[in-house]
This record gives sequence, C-alpha cells and structure tokens, in this order.
Amino acid sequence: MITNDLVKVSNVLKNLNLTSTEEKTLFPQKRKADDEITTLQNQLEAMSRRLANINKENKELLEVANAEKLLQESKALNAARLASLGEMAAGIAHEINNPLTIIKGNIHAMGKRLKSGNEINEEQFIQSFQKVDVAIDRITKIIRNMKKISRDTSEEVLNNIQLEELVKDTLEYYKEKFRKNDVQFQVFYNYDCLVNVREVELCQVLINILNNANDAVSTVPKKWINVHLEDGGDFALIKVSDSGPGVSSENIEKIFNPFYTTKEVGKGTGLGLSISKDAMEQMGGDLSLETDSEVTSFTLKLKKA
Repeated sequence: MITNDLVKVSNVLKNLNLTSTEEKTLFPQKRKADDEITTLQNQLEAMSRRLANINKENKELLEVANAEKLLQESKALNAARLASLGEMAAGIAHEINNPLTIIKGNIHAMGKRLKSGNEINEEQFIQSFQKVDVAIDRITKIIRNMKKISRDTSEEVLNNIQLEELVKDTLEYYKEKFRKNDVQFQVFYNYDCLVNVREVELCQVLINILNNANDAVSTVPKKWINVHLEDGGDFALIKVSDSGPGVSSENIEKIFNPFYTTKEVGKGTGLGLSISKDAMEQMGGDLSLETDSEVTSFTLKLKKA
C-alpha cells in the first residue's frame, strides 16, 4: 500500500508542469488517512498552487516589461525618424524650391503677357498650365514621402508595393544630402517586382541603413554609396554598399544586438540595426551583413508578392 501511494506521488511529480499558470488538483482522490503520505500530497498541492501563482505574476511582469521594451523601441525609432527628417530638411527645401520656381515663373510670364495686352493663344496657356500641374504633382509627391518617413508604423499592414517605385520615392531626398557631403551616390535598378511589405517601415529601414553608410564614408577620402536592386529567387534584394572602413571581425556578431554601437558617444543609440532587423523579419524578410564582401554591404531581403 505504501509503494502504491509513493508511485502515484512519483508520477505526479514527473508530470508536474513547473511553468504552468493554472491551478490544478494533483491528487483528485484524497486519502482519508492522516499520515506522512497525506501530508506529502497536501504539501505538493500547496507547492503547485504557489508555483502557478508565481508563474502568473512572472507572466504579468514579463508582459509589462515587453510592453515597456516595445514602447522604448518605438520612441527610439520615432526619434531616429525625426532626426533623419531634420537631416534631410535641406534636401527637401531644395526639392520643393525647384517646382515652386517653375510655378512662379509660368504664372509671372502669363500675367505679364495679359497685362501688356499681348494675345495669348490656347497652346501657350496649355503648355504653361501643364508645367504648373507637373510642378504641383512634384510637391505633392515630396510631401507624401515626408509623411511616410515621419509616420508611426505600429498599425501598418502588409501591402503589395512596386519595388522600384518605392525605392525611388525613398531615395529622392538623399541625392541632395550626399551631394552636400561630397558622396558619390548611385542606384542601379537592375530588377523590379511586387513585394509584400509595410511600405513606411521599409522606407524607414532603408533610410537607417543609408544614414549608417553616410556616417561610415565620412572618414574616408573616396566617398561612395551604391544601391542595387536584385532578384534573390523567392525574395527581392536591396543591397546597400559603401566605401567605409567596414565592420571588424569582432563586431560582426554583435552589430545586430540591441544597444550595441561603434559610433562615438552621443552619435548613436545602437538601436537602429537591431530594430531594423526585427522589422524586416516581421515582414517575412531579413537584414544581413555580407561577410564575404570586399566592401561594407548590407542586404535587405524582401518577400515577393
């Protein structure tokens, strides 16, 4: 009889889930005897309940910690996004100024002709207004892209987006930024397809990689950054290469770790690559560093539609 009860206790202990948050009855059939085995069963029942309560508390604490982590990451990403927007302000002003000059020039020319009493034919009107219309579309596109960069992506859903168009829109402002920094910037549109991504989030990841590339080439005499669009089978690839000093072998394994940064104090949070990689993985893709490349080269892997 003693062996029977001990085997039951042993089996309960073998099957006891130490991570469960549910309070379960371990011994449904209570012993009527008031002896050491009954005491042991009661103590195991009490231990199981305490474990369930501790696991429940730990789960709640973990959920709070994860929520706080996501909040802090979101704040860091928003700060990085706004910093990028500030850095691009000069480029944006330059981009908007050009179409505004076209609009003003055409309106001024037409107004001057009207005031002078010169005859204006229909073709001249159409040509002038077509130029104004194109310039307005250009400004609208610039503002739309600014909204993309600064927008919160927490509620964004996956959509099928044309890869080449998305990259062109994202890189529009960097031409001016790189020109000011004497960086030779080239984009090679060797491949195009529909990709299934969160458009705004992908734009922000690409901007982060470009900002890192811009920082990397700032210390070398020959500054260049290249972007290649390529076919990667089931995935589309965006490769960003630069002439920077590269990533040392001891840092290769660490660069995607949260809070790890090789930048000077005050110049980087170390969250950029960690958040960017996580964002790419959540979209069904990936972000990686080409370890066998002669130059620094990051690859964004995008899931095809």
